[in-house]
Amino acid sequence: MRTFKIIILLAFASLCLNGSGQTIQKTLICTLTNYDYSSLNPVIGIVSGTIEMHFTFRLSKEGYIETMHWNVNKGDLHNANGDIIQCVDAGHDNLGIYWQFYNTPNASNDAIQPGIRYNVEDGWLDEYMPDQMPAEGVYVENCFMLKCKGELLKLPFHIMFHMNANGVYTVEFIKP
Repeated sequence: MRTFKIIILLAFASLCLNGSGQTIQKTLICTLTNYDYSSLNPVIGIVSGTIEMHFTFRLSKEGYIETMHWNVNKGDLHNANGDIIQCVDAGHDNLGIYWQFYNTPNASNDAIQPGIRYNVEDGWLDEYMPDQMPAEGVYVENCFMLKCKGELLKLPFHIMFHMNANGVYTVEFIKP
């Protein structure tokens, strides 16, 4: 766990201290409408409301995404019973694994299960997307977690990938 925290700290420091290009910050609002978590956790149930997510993108000198970092700022979620749902999510990606997902979040979510909408049009990052994904980098997803009345629903898990300059994964850590 300590190693995981150090890697997150180093990734965030890299994001903040590398002055190779411009940094863009954006707040996205994710709206859930009757999103069904009941088969995964009956206490969480069917969820509606909003999640405010903060994104930071560092661009290269050429104007393309080099790094993406995200976290949940706040949420206003509730289930069908009116219970408050807390949401936690954070991640860092300079490997390009989630860049396309967050460039087309509405279409990506529609393919999984309708009921999640973002306040951006799909393709909102097109002008910043590089033609070729990075040859090396790190992807860290801390977790997506919902909490209601002491019950936790972790989706999906803790995950970390590191690819070296030779295209070889030197770290592949997945923990449910």
